[in-house]
Amino acid sequence: MVKFRFQDLKIWQLAIQIAGELFDIADGLNQKRLYRFAEQLRGAGMSVSNNIAEGSGSSSKKEFKQFFLVYKDTGQYEAAISELLKSTELAPNIINPYVDLGNLYASRMKDSEKAKYYYTKGIESAPKAKSRVEDLRWMVQDLECH
Repeated sequence: MVKFRFQDLKIWQLAIQIAGELFDIADGLNQKRLYRFAEQLRGAGMSVSNNIAEGSGSSSKKEFKQFFLVYKDTGQYEAAISELLKSTELAPNIINPYVDLGNLYASRMKDSEKAKYYYTKGIESAPKAKSRVEDLRWMVQDLECH
C-alpha cells in the first residue's frame, strides 16, 4: 500500500498520538458535562495533524517547510485522508471512514487498489451492517471488473 509523504513524518505520527490522548481527555470532560471544552480539545487535536498533512501536499521541500510558517490552502485530499485515517484508528469498528476512504481513492485519487483495500476494511469492521456490507462487496466487485 502506497503511503502519502505525511504518513512517514515523525511529527505527523506524534500528532496522531497526541490527538488520541486529547480525545481521551475530552471524554473525561464530557463526563463532567464540559461539552464545549471537550469539543474544542478534539478540534485542536485534529487540527495539528491535518495542517501537517496539508503542508505535505506542497510540491517542493522548500514550499513544504514554508507551510509551517504560513498556512497555505493546499493538499485538501491529503488532509481529508489524514482525518479519515485518524478516525479509523480512534474507532476501528465504524464503517463510515473506510467507506469515505474508499470513495475518495476511487473517485478523486483514481487508485482502485486502495479503494478496494478500504472497502474491504469497511466490510471487516462492521460485518453486522448487512446492507452497507453488501454495497461495499458490490463496489469491490465493480472495481475488480474495471
